[in-house]
Amino acid sequence: MTDTTKLAANTAAIAAKDAVNGLAAESRTTILDAMRSISKNADELKDCHTVDGDWGNEIDAKATYEAEVRLIDRLGALLADVERMSEAMRGAAVIADAAGKEISSLKSALSTQQPGTLPYPIDLTEVLFDVLSLMLWDTGPIAHVLRAGGADIKKRAEDEQAHVLHWLIQLALQHGPAWRERALTSINEIRAATQKTPEVPA
Repeated sequence: MTDTTKLAANTAAIAAKDAVNGLAAESRTTILDAMRSISKNADELKDCHTVDGDWGNEIDAKATYEAEVRLIDRLGALLADVERMSEAMRGAAVIADAAGKEISSLKSALSTQQPGTLPYPIDLTEVLFDVLSLMLWDTGPIAHVLRAGGADIKKRAEDEQAHVLHWLIQLALQHGPAWRERALTSINEIRAATQKTPEVPA
């Protein structure tokens, strides 16, 4: 991604966040204004049609007042929903920012490669998948050949698999799709040197 593309993406993300925050603030203001207006009307209605809080025969006025009170309650619940939406968006923005910083940190770490190390991709590539999906019955015979060639590998399945995968991953990072050919070449060279031919799957 170019710097221009990154800038455009960041600008769009900021604009989207501001739009959502602006919408939430506008909705909050509208709801509060409506609640104040209805509350004022309800108070005036009650003052006009009650005596010491008694509605007497003012049944219609009382029903209107109670309807306005219920509407205020519903608007209060709606306001709470708007607040929750706004809070959720702020939380999502914090998580997105943290994830972006973590990815940038990983990319920076990979770009400053230390001597004696190999760059490891963040995403699982097809080549690495081929290596990492090898099973014990694949790595075991290879470990036997490597041990015969002098590699210090303990005679435990987990040690054999770890050693072989470590070796094959390095080949995959160095040679890409040609890792299998490179591995077989090395295995055949060890076989020839040790005069041992354990069966190794192609």
